[in-house]
Amino acid sequence: MDITDAVREHAAGVKALRDGLTAIVAGLRKDMDFSRRELHHLAEILVDDAFLFRFYKKHKYQLTAAEQAILDHIDWRLQHDLPNLCTFSLTPKAHLLSQDGLFYFWKTDNEGRPVGVVNLKHLTKGTDVQDLRMLFVMQMEVARRLVQALNDEYQRCGTDKLVVQISLICDLDGVGLGNVNFEMIPLFLDLFNHHFPQTLGTVYVLNYGWLHSGIWSVLKAALPAEACKKLQFLSREELRSQIPAENLQTIHGGSDPAPFAYATSPVYQNYAQSNYHSTSPRVQAQINALSDDAWQEDDEDVWYDAHEAPMTHVRSAADLQSMLRVASGRNLHGMNRVGSTKSLKTLIRTNTDQLASVVRQRRRIAYEAGDALL
Repeated sequence: MDITDAVREHAAGVKALRDGLTAIVAGLRKDMDFSRRELHHLAEILVDDAFLFRFYKKHKYQLTAAEQAILDHIDWRLQHDLPNLCTFSLTPKAHLLSQDGLFYFWKTDNEGRPVGVVNLKHLTKGTDVQDLRMLFVMQMEVARRLVQALNDEYQRCGTDKLVVQISLICDLDGVGLGNVNFEMIPLFLDLFNHHFPQTLGTVYVLNYGWLHSGIWSVLKAALPAEACKKLQFLSREELRSQIPAENLQTIHGGSDPAPFAYATSPVYQNYAQSNYHSTSPRVQAQINALSDDAWQEDDEDVWYDAHEAPMTHVRSAADLQSMLRVASGRNLHGMNRVGSTKSLKTLIRTNTDQLASVVRQRRRIAYEAGDALL
């Protein structure tokens, strides 16, 4: 079954998942003491049907398992400061890797999926795993935002088109044993299995030769099993049958001569800016569902709350990176928020009676939808 057809088939189950998570987050909102930006971020992912469906499918359409996985993931998002994630969140070394073009997004394929480009020749054994981790976390969150924005636009246009996944060009040109870092395997397995499941659609492998057979066995271990089933080893000419030539850079056999640069990329200008927040009406409605003292946004300008200070002029990327981390009280190394070690999962365990009605309602809706609970 096509994945977009699967989304429509399980729409009732996805709604039940959203309703249950909304009730849990709303019930524990005051205990968690979400900032305004955090609450807006949670609203964004809870109305992201593609995001919810990917977790739902990962857990074989079992509502309880998917819900628990998303709650763990929400804690991870808060601890890793994804509400404030932007290009300036990167360490200097991770920023250099991104500028070199290790991993970036470039237009869409024939199915309308955003295309990620991975140039492994920019990876070395000396690359710090934490720098690599920060880069891939940012890029995968950009992918989530981009997919959500595409679907919001389709909805506004009144079409039934839906994007659920991304595709990936993995370019092995110039890659040798010196570009393989075995420590990256558990990093990628964690990201793709626990935090961005079912996100990778087709992986197009370019410039593969017999010298890469040993290297590729290592790289495959870093990919989810479902992504490995969709590997396509293509020539540049064959790639043009999957991605329009005008959507491909000339280095990959296309007709677009433009090089990648953050400064000129609409993807990163729109979805990796320091004050990114979706202005979709669905997000505002979700905020109202999460909060009994919801606010209204008068415009699309930068906004703040009591925990955040207005942005001031800075002299360098490092200055802005520091300001963002001070404002949020967290960083991208997985540290808990300053002043609190609370998480949704731990609070749920101490509020089981309060949430019992939510569970009963969720089971009823899932039963009516015909999806599994256990």
